[in-house]
Amino acid sequence: MAALKPSPVKAAASAQEIAQLRSQVTSLTHELGVVTQRCGLLGRLITGESTSVTAEDVLLSGEEVQEAALRAIWLAHYWGLARDLGILPELATAQAERWSRAAPPVEVLYTAAADVARRVREQTQGSSSSQTAAATATSTAASSTR
Repeated sequence: MAALKPSPVKAAASAQEIAQLRSQVTSLTHELGVVTQRCGLLGRLITGESTSVTAEDVLLSGEEVQEAALRAIWLAHYWGLARDLGILPELATAQAERWSRAAPPVEVLYTAAADVARRVREQTQGSSSSQTAAATATSTAASSTR
Protein backbone atom coordinates (compact mmCIF):
# COMPACT_ATOMS: atom_id res chain seq x y z
CA MET A 1 0.00 0.00 0.00
CA ALA A 2 1.45 3.36 -1.00
CA ALA A 3 2.00 6.01 1.67
CA LEU A 4 -0.50 8.81 1.51
CA LYS A 5 1.08 12.16 0.72
CA PRO A 6 -0.79 15.43 0.79
CA SER A 7 -1.27 17.06 -2.57
CA PRO A 8 1.04 20.00 -3.32
CA VAL A 9 -1.93 22.39 -3.19
CA LYS A 10 -2.96 21.21 0.27
CA ALA A 11 0.63 21.28 1.49
CA ALA A 12 1.03 24.90 0.31
CA ALA A 13 -2.26 25.87 1.93
CA SER A 14 -1.20 24.19 5.17
CA ALA A 15 2.16 25.96 5.13
CA GLN A 16 0.43 29.28 4.53
CA GLU A 17 -2.03 28.62 7.37
CA ILE A 18 0.81 27.67 9.71
CA ALA A 19 2.67 30.87 8.77
CA GLN A 20 -0.47 32.94 9.50
CA LEU A 21 -0.94 31.22 12.86
CA ARG A 22 2.70 31.85 13.78
CA SER A 23 2.27 35.49 12.82
CA GLN A 24 -0.84 35.76 15.00
CA VAL A 25 0.95 34.13 17.94
CA THR A 26 3.85 36.56 17.56
CA SER A 27 1.47 39.51 17.39
CA LEU A 28 -0.50 38.35 20.43
CA THR A 29 2.71 37.74 22.37
CA HIS A 30 3.79 41.30 21.60
CA GLU A 31 0.39 42.68 22.64
CA LEU A 32 0.55 40.72 25.90
CA GLY A 33 3.98 42.19 26.56
CA VAL A 34 2.66 45.71 26.00
CA VAL A 35 -0.34 45.13 28.27
CA THR A 36 1.73 43.62 31.06
CA GLN A 37 4.19 46.49 30.79
CA ARG A 38 1.43 49.13 30.97
CA CYS A 39 -0.47 47.42 33.76
CA GLY A 40 2.12 46.83 36.43
CA LEU A 41 -0.08 44.71 38.67
CA LEU A 42 -1.29 42.54 35.81
CA GLY A 43 2.26 42.03 34.63
CA ARG A 44 3.44 40.98 38.08
CA LEU A 45 0.48 38.63 38.56
CA ILE A 46 0.97 36.99 35.15
CA THR A 47 4.70 36.53 35.54
CA GLY A 48 4.30 35.28 39.11
CA GLU A 49 6.43 38.05 40.61
CA SER A 50 3.58 39.02 42.93
CA THR A 51 0.52 37.23 44.22
CA SER A 52 -0.93 40.06 46.28
CA VAL A 53 -2.68 43.28 45.37
CA THR A 54 -1.93 46.52 47.19
CA ALA A 55 -4.08 49.62 47.40
CA GLU A 56 -1.50 51.46 45.31
CA ASP A 57 -2.03 48.95 42.50
CA VAL A 58 -5.75 49.65 42.18
CA LEU A 59 -5.95 53.39 42.93
CA LEU A 60 -5.99 55.76 39.99
CA SER A 61 -3.96 58.94 39.82
CA GLY A 62 -5.80 62.24 39.52
CA GLU A 63 -5.08 62.38 35.82
CA GLU A 64 -6.38 58.82 35.30
CA VAL A 65 -9.57 59.63 37.23
CA GLN A 66 -10.10 62.72 35.07
CA GLU A 67 -9.50 60.69 31.90
CA ALA A 68 -11.96 58.00 33.00
CA ALA A 69 -14.58 60.63 33.80
CA LEU A 70 -14.14 62.31 30.41
CA ARG A 71 -14.40 58.96 28.62
CA ALA A 72 -17.61 58.12 30.45
CA ILE A 73 -19.08 61.52 29.51
CA TRP A 74 -18.00 60.98 25.90
CA LEU A 75 -19.55 57.49 25.78
CA ALA A 76 -22.79 58.73 27.33
CA HIS A 77 -22.98 61.53 24.76
CA TYR A 78 -22.32 59.37 21.71
CA TRP A 79 -24.55 56.46 22.77
CA GLY A 80 -27.29 59.05 23.40
CA LEU A 81 -26.66 60.47 19.94
CA ALA A 82 -26.89 56.98 18.41
CA ARG A 83 -30.17 56.44 20.28
CA ASP A 84 -31.55 59.77 19.05
CA LEU A 85 -30.58 58.94 15.47
CA GLY A 86 -32.16 55.47 15.70
CA ILE A 87 -28.90 53.57 15.23
CA LEU A 88 -29.28 50.15 16.90
CA PRO A 89 -32.02 51.61 19.11
CA GLU A 90 -32.20 48.87 21.76
CA LEU A 91 -28.45 48.69 22.25
CA ALA A 92 -27.99 52.46 22.02
CA THR A 93 -30.71 53.10 24.61
CA ALA A 94 -29.26 50.59 27.05
CA GLN A 95 -25.71 51.87 26.60
CA ALA A 96 -26.77 55.52 26.80
CA GLU A 97 -28.50 54.83 30.12
CA ARG A 98 -25.54 52.81 31.40
CA TRP A 99 -22.93 55.44 30.58
CA SER A 100 -25.16 58.30 31.73
CA ARG A 101 -25.35 56.64 35.16
CA ALA A 102 -21.59 56.05 35.19
CA ALA A 103 -20.64 59.51 33.95
CA PRO A 104 -20.08 62.29 36.45
CA PRO A 105 -22.01 65.56 36.10
CA VAL A 106 -21.17 67.67 33.05
CA GLU A 107 -19.53 70.19 35.39
CA VAL A 108 -16.56 67.78 35.53
CA LEU A 109 -16.13 68.32 31.79
CA TYR A 110 -16.16 72.08 32.27
CA THR A 111 -13.65 71.81 35.11
CA ALA A 112 -11.37 69.62 33.00
CA ALA A 113 -11.63 72.02 30.06
CA ALA A 114 -10.80 74.96 32.33
CA ASP A 115 -7.82 73.02 33.72
CA VAL A 116 -6.51 72.29 30.23
CA ALA A 117 -7.01 75.93 29.21
CA ARG A 118 -5.11 77.07 32.32
CA ARG A 119 -2.21 74.71 31.55
CA VAL A 120 -2.06 75.90 27.94
CA ARG A 121 -2.11 79.54 29.09
CA GLU A 122 0.70 78.86 31.57
CA GLN A 123 2.75 77.06 28.94
CA THR A 124 2.15 79.80 26.38
CA GLN A 125 2.97 82.56 28.87
CA GLY A 126 6.04 80.65 30.02
CA SER A 127 7.39 80.29 26.49
CA SER A 128 6.47 83.86 25.51
CA SER A 129 8.05 85.18 28.74
CA SER A 130 11.29 83.33 28.02
CA GLN A 131 11.21 84.58 24.41
CA THR A 132 10.61 88.14 25.65
CA ALA A 133 13.39 87.80 28.20
CA ALA A 134 15.77 86.47 25.53
CA ALA A 135 14.85 89.30 23.17
CA THR A 136 15.36 91.85 25.96
CA ALA A 137 18.73 90.35 26.85
CA THR A 138 19.77 90.41 23.20
CA SER A 139 18.73 94.04 22.74
CA THR A 140 20.42 95.02 26.02
CA ALA A 141 23.63 93.30 24.97
CA ALA A 142 23.49 94.94 21.55
CA SER A 143 22.94 98.44 23.01
CA SER A 144 25.76 98.00 25.59
CA THR A 145 28.23 97.09 22.83
CA ARG A 146 27.48 100.30 20.92
